[in-house]
Amino acid sequence: MAATESFFGLHNITFKWFLENYGEEALQDYWKSMTEGCFKDIIEKFANGSIQDIKDYLEINLKRDHAEYTVEAEKDRLVIDMTRCPALGYFLSSPNEYDVPAKNYCAHCSIHLNGLLKKSKYGCTVRAIDNKGKCVWDISPKEAK
Repeated sequence: MAATESFFGLHNITFKWFLENYGEEALQDYWKSMTEGCFKDIIEKFANGSIQDIKDYLEINLKRDHAEYTVEAEKDRLVIDMTRCPALGYFLSSPNEYDVPAKNYCAHCSIHLNGLLKKSKYGCTVRAIDNKGKCVWDISPKEAK
């Protein structure tokens, strides 16, 4: 199995290819399609899931990828303050010329997270993106957005 960092690089090269050949809208469509095609089980789990289910799923993945973050969980709201994104951390420390992040690389998180949440009562706003590995994911009921 390839290391997680290898997948960051592979995704980045794919993202750049879409941008160069088809543009930003096609790249966003690709992200949506990837989420809907690869994560149907998670989308269904979240359809009737709680904020705790979402927190548990995200934390398993963030820990596996060695993200640095803090979590504030309330009854119906989850805020993840990402202090070191694993992908951006990898890109910024890599000597590989192909690991320069694609334009708007970080935008895939919002599209992916909202895709996972699309059948649930929750939505996600990703804010305070600095494109250096820091951002905030705010997951709360859609009507509160």
